[in-house]
Amino acid sequence: MCDPTATEVVHGPLVQQGTACEYETTQTSKHNCPITSVQLVSDWLIKFNFIWAPIFLLGGFVIALWGKQIFHIICFLLGSFVSATLLLLLFYSNFMTADTKSWVAWTVFALGIMCGLIGGYVLYKLQRLAGALFAAWGGFLLGMVLAQLVGLKEFTIAFWLFNFLLSLICAVLSWVFYYHVVILSTGFIGSYLLVRGVSLYTGGFPNEFEYIRKA
Repeated sequence: MCDPTATEVVHGPLVQQGTACEYETTQTSKHNCPITSVQLVSDWLIKFNFIWAPIFLLGGFVIALWGKQIFHIICFLLGSFVSATLLLLLFYSNFMTADTKSWVAWTVFALGIMCGLIGGYVLYKLQRLAGALFAAWGGFLLGMVLAQLVGLKEFTIAFWLFNFLLSLICAVLSWVFYYHVVILSTGFIGSYLLVRGVSLYTGGFPNEFEYIRKA
C-alpha cells in the first residue's frame, strides 16, 4: 500500500484466507507509491508513432526549407506545440503513472492542446519574442546533444547550467540578429523534427526524456 508520508515500512497482520495454507498481509511504505517520469511522454509518443511520425516528418521538412517565409504560421504552430508540451510534461510527470488509462491520457492531451493554442496566438502576435524563445529552445536542444558529447550526464547542476546558458545566449543573439537567427533556428528545429520523426519508426535516436530523467 502507498503512503507518501510514511517514515518506515509497516506490515499488517497475517489474515487467513480460505484454507489453512492461504494467508494475506499488507505492507505500507512510501516506496510502494507509483514512480512517475517524463519517460512516460516518450513512451506515449512511441506507442502512437503512426500519428506523430508523419506530423514530425512533414512539419520538419516544411519548417526546415521554408521557415522564414512562413514564420508567422510557425510562431502559432510551434507556440501551440511548445506550450502544450510543457503542460503535458507537467501533468504526465507529476500526476500520471504507467497504469493510467489511455482515455485519461487523451483527455489530458486535448486540454493541453486547447491551452497550447492560446500560447500559440500570443507568439503569433509577438513574433520577435517568438524568435527569441524558439532560438532558446533550439539552444537547449543543441545543449543536450553537446552535453552528451562532453560527458555532462553525471553532473546534474553542470548539465542544467550548461543548457540554460546556451539557451540564454541563443535568445539574446536572436533578438539582436533577428532575421539571421530566424533562418538558422527554423532550419535547426525543422531538421530536428524531421530526424525525430524518422526515429519514431527506426529508433536509435538519443532519448531526450530519458536523458532529462537521469540528469
